[in-house]
Amino acid sequence: MYIDKSYYTTAGYPTIDDALFNRLNIKAQAKVDRATQQRISTMATIPTMVKNCICEIISLLNKKEADANAVQSFSNDGYSESYAEPLTNDAVDNAVGVILLDYLSGVTDDNGTPLLWLGIDKK
Repeated sequence: MYIDKSYYTTAGYPTIDDALFNRLNIKAQAKVDRATQQRISTMATIPTMVKNCICEIISLLNKKEADANAVQSFSNDGYSESYAEPLTNDAVDNAVGVILLDYLSGVTDDNGTPLLWLGIDKK
């Protein structure tokens, strides 16, 4: 893992359940690894921008899960409640793309290759 729960909470993100954090951390890292063609996994030190990017994605995924079960309004007399419209997968994917660009543009791996470069690395 690129970050642990301590890094996440120390960075100012809300406390979440350990099991949920671990699950979302795996998802967030998979999204970053896919976008960077796994370049980060071979780096000697994980850049701070990568760690912060993971935190933002975890926060977004946590919001998506929370919104899926959130009651938006409630009425007592005739018992009525409505739920907040959760983020769609497309909306999450678009937001993840923006987060990746915001945090990882200009960040390079140990060989000087931009993390978001989609070409072939020279070996």
